[in-house]
Amino acid sequence: MPTFYGYARASTAGQQYTYEVQEKAILLAYEKYKETHTWGEVFKDKATSGAKPFTEREEGLKLWVLTQPGDVVCWSKMDRAFRSVYDAAQLLEMFASKGVSLLSLDIALDTGTSLGKFVMHLLASVAELEREWIRTRTRDALAIRQEKGLPHSGRPPAGWMRSRVGAWIHDEHERRLVEWAERQNQGGVTWKDIVATLKRKKIKRSNGDGYHQPWFHYALKAKAAGYPGRDGWREKCAYGGSIRRERRRAFRRKARADARQQSSTCPDGTSVSSSQSGDHDQTADQTP
Repeated sequence: MPTFYGYARASTAGQQYTYEVQEKAILLAYEKYKETHTWGEVFKDKATSGAKPFTEREEGLKLWVLTQPGDVVCWSKMDRAFRSVYDAAQLLEMFASKGVSLLSLDIALDTGTSLGKFVMHLLASVAELEREWIRTRTRDALAIRQEKGLPHSGRPPAGWMRSRVGAWIHDEHERRLVEWAERQNQGGVTWKDIVATLKRKKIKRSNGDGYHQPWFHYALKAKAAGYPGRDGWREKCAYGGSIRRERRRAFRRKARADARQQSSTCPDGTSVSSSQSGDHDQTADQTP
């Protein structure tokens, strides 16, 4: 009797609920195949990009080797298996050569039929086109941010660095370096020679990156704009985000309130208000 297999994938290792949702959908789909197929298992690729070919993934390769003619491979969504036309076409041909059907639950598509194979190719083309549009929009947005001297990547923006506790702070050394490089260039030194000098002296950024010509062009724009980009991001970057920051503030407020209350408490545990303390001092002054 042929076997029914499931396949699940997540881009990061911590997406446990993603696997549970995918596996639940696959188990539900197996109910229709109980009489004709035995249950196999769900292969899970963790922290794996969808751009990576199916058979180059650890669990994907295991699934490909294990399947036999008549088996069914099921996934909850198309993008769990592939995101490019080449990968999709190759995967269809490979499984078809073994007589294995592919089932995509998000569009109720079964490649066991001729129409299913055609639609699978068509939808894979659309998925790749959409992904290319996303890449284009991302590149355009990053180019605009770089043109304005704004942060445009995960690296520290020009003139900024992380402190030991994780907060973004001004990198005064780098800002002086940018001013020095600008003066050198205005004095006739080429950017190529400036970068070569820094490389020869092994001068790098706070995060370990080296300096290069495009970075200096971006840094000069950031300098002209007043080194924007991180002052408004402190609550997101320092100590893990704004929620933790608010919790720390609440904890400090409570600690200060407790400290004030303790300072107004007698050693025997009785509380003394400010008015009571004033009356006590006045009585003490009147005592002969």
